Amino acid sequence: MLEKPFYTRSRNIVKISTALLFFTLLLSITTPGDGEINDNTSAKDITFHEEIIRTMAGTGNSPEDVLRWQKEHPNSSLRFLSEMLSEEQEAVALLVKYIKTTNPELSSKTIWREACAFVHYAKKYGVPGDLLVAVANTESHFDPKAMSKKGAVGVMQVVWNTHAGLLSANGITSKNLLHDPELGIAAGALLLSRYIRAYGSEHKALDRYYGTTSSRYRNLVNKNLRALKNSL
Repeated sequence: MLEKPFYTRSRNIVKISTALLFFTLLLSITTPGDGEINDNTSAKDITFHEEIIRTMAGTGNSPEDVLRWQKEHPNSSLRFLSEMLSEEQEAVALLVKYIKTTNPELSSKTIWREACAFVHYAKKYGVPGDLLVAVANTESHFDPKAMSKKGAVGVMQVVWNTHAGLLSANGITSKNLLHDPELGIAAGALLLSRYIRAYGSEHKALDRYYGTTSSRYRNLVNKNLRALKNSL
């Protein structure tokens, strides 16, 4: 599985004006209350890659929508979008299209938040981005409201009772927060990164993530991994 960004071709960046915020790598998961968007910021102050602009048009959205979502969710990874590297912005645009095609029931805001979160947290935790997306598709079909009979919650179907200590230590302090599309992805990325480091292989990491050795689960993840790569 690839550890490079989903999409690596370079293109020119469309300059709308100056950047909204400086892009930085966080050292821990942020939760509501850790940052705010300046109320005076306007869409004219945002810089986006041309592929982001085209994809926004394709989903019926605009930079004004992204700015509004940022203000509604001050700690969303959307606040980093305008300052992401060119290939990272392209990856976000591609994931928006892929998630929308895979689960058209999701709102545009949820789709854009998830796409940014996949790119942001894959980089933050050193998890192959395509693996993270494939696991999310396998687990929940990208649905943040998903719940299983065994107590698995959110996009990445993380079990709170099993991981409460680790998640709380990293800013996810309640089970309900796992229904947040971005924090659910953050939780899954954190767990996958730990398992990959602990077991030394993605194959074994998937078994640990699932909770037992399962060729069926690995096959489903690999199927979704191929579907993702074929869509790029």
